[in-house]
Amino acid sequence: MPRLGSRERCLQIHRWLKGRYPVEGGTRIRVVKKMPSEFRGCDAVIVFDVPPPLIWINGARSRSTMIYALLHEYAHALLHDRHRDWKSIEHSDAFYRIYGVLERHWVDEGGQGESLDA
Repeated sequence: MPRLGSRERCLQIHRWLKGRYPVEGGTRIRVVKKMPSEFRGCDAVIVFDVPPPLIWINGARSRSTMIYALLHEYAHALLHDRHRDWKSIEHSDAFYRIYGVLERHWVDEGGQGESLDA
């Protein structure tokens, strides 16, 4: 099977995340060559303005940067889903516990392989 492009791989990983770690109401993802002006310079960002939350991924970054940025932003979606006062704990211990679970699953517990089937 040919290797997926970075955009397609991020979409595949997003499907895996949604299946393994569901967020009420879901999430969306958009991989773009150029980030919106207010997010220029960012690797990724999540916006909650209109449900479901939208994760923007900077497609001009390296594949690994795009993947880890997706994991980071998805952790924000999970935090938002679990804690309605999430803004006060945006990069708190609670956020990093969630991110740590995602990263460990990705790196140490077979997430990279599992996500290939998503």
